[in-house]
Parts: sequence; structure tokens; C-alpha cells
Amino acid sequence: MTDQISTGGVTFDIRQAHGTGAFEPLAKLALTAVIPTDEQHDVSFDPTRNSGPGVALGPEWLTHLRERAYLRSRSGRHAPNDESVWRLGIATVADCGGRASGTS
Repeated sequence: MTDQISTGGVTFDIRQAHGTGAFEPLAKLALTAVIPTDEQHDVSFDPTRNSGPGVALGPEWLTHLRERAYLRSRSGRHAPNDESVWRLGIATVADCGGRASGTS
């Protein structure tokens, strides 16, 4: 994977479905740079904080449980809890005129 990212990147199509409905395009995730795996380059993924406009996690009780779990994970790893550090740029399909893309 590291070689693929270093020589042009890797792109993932992300789709979502509601209940038993069909999967619909949500976003594209483009990996364009290899990030070192040391403490200085700690990356946190928290879908309770990093969801695009109009995307809601559910059920609500599970989202609240996940929020607490991600908060405790950051605390246990001594990871920053500052919004300016963890906020990812995310664009939805609607934001992109039907073609989704994400930036980090």
C-alpha cells in the first residue's frame, strides 16, 4: 500500500445505505501521502466529529456511546483534543454536484 500511495495515490469510493435501501455514493477518499507512524504524526479518525454535512450517524444512542469511546481513546493515547488538529475536510456528493471527493 505504501508503494501505491507513493507512486500516484490510492482512491476509495465510499458509499452508504439507509436501512435495507440501495447503496448510494457518499464520498471519495484519496490517499496521496504516506504519513509516518510515530507519535508526532498521530492520526485520529472519529466519525462522530468528522462527518459531512447532512450525514448523521445512528442510532442516536450508539452515536453517544461512540463519542465517549473516541474521547477516551484520545485521552488514553494523549492525543490532541483540539478541533483545529483533528477536523478533516469532507465534501458530500451534493457539495460536489454529484461527484464526491474528500480532502484531508
